[in-house]
Amino acid sequence: MKLSYKHFAFLFFTNLVFIELTHALPRLETAEQENKRALKTEKQKNVWLLPSFLKLAQNNPRKLIGIGEKLFSEARVRISTIELKRAHEWQHRVAMVTALADVVVQSSERKKIAPIDVMRAKRLISQGLSKDPSLLVRDASAESLRRILKFSDRASQLSWKSKIEEGFLNEINVIEGEGLFIRETLLTLLRENNLKPHKKVLKAALEDKNTRVKAIAKTF
Repeated sequence: MKLSYKHFAFLFFTNLVFIELTHALPRLETAEQENKRALKTEKQKNVWLLPSFLKLAQNNPRKLIGIGEKLFSEARVRISTIELKRAHEWQHRVAMVTALADVVVQSSERKKIAPIDVMRAKRLISQGLSKDPSLLVRDASAESLRRILKFSDRASQLSWKSKIEEGFLNEINVIEGEGLFIRETLLTLLRENNLKPHKKVLKAALEDKNTRVKAIAKTF
């Protein structure tokens, strides 16, 4: 049977489409697999790491502190504020300071925690309190410090006083003369542990436009 030109063109075009689809399907499947992997990776990034960090605080505090030093490195923190893919890392730092408080509190009971590691843990909490760009990380550091102070002797409590006051006076915690809620937390830490604020701190608290800060200051 002879094919007309139209029939020949139709068959040729149909065959061509079939070949293209045959080659395209694997590419579509590969793209879908890549999307699934990317989504899985993103979910892993946003997972709440506190349970894992608390387990490390119990079983391998030195490893936990090493991870913390990487999370709180100046370069890493700076990148987390400008790269969208790392924007979630403030959550990891919140979880980290919470777990580090466990290391410090347990250090008096567990001799296997080296004093140098306790010092490193305290340094990270102090860094989170005074330098972190995230208000939630700074406040989590203050709450971690609250737990540490609760189980500390008087000498240790006094050693933290200047760090608390430094955090209170930090301009990052004030907007147009009104202190953010972390100022309330820090001032309360001083009151709870019978640490009389420096005159400069007390003056700043009494001049704060945040009425709750001012009210706490009047209790000293």
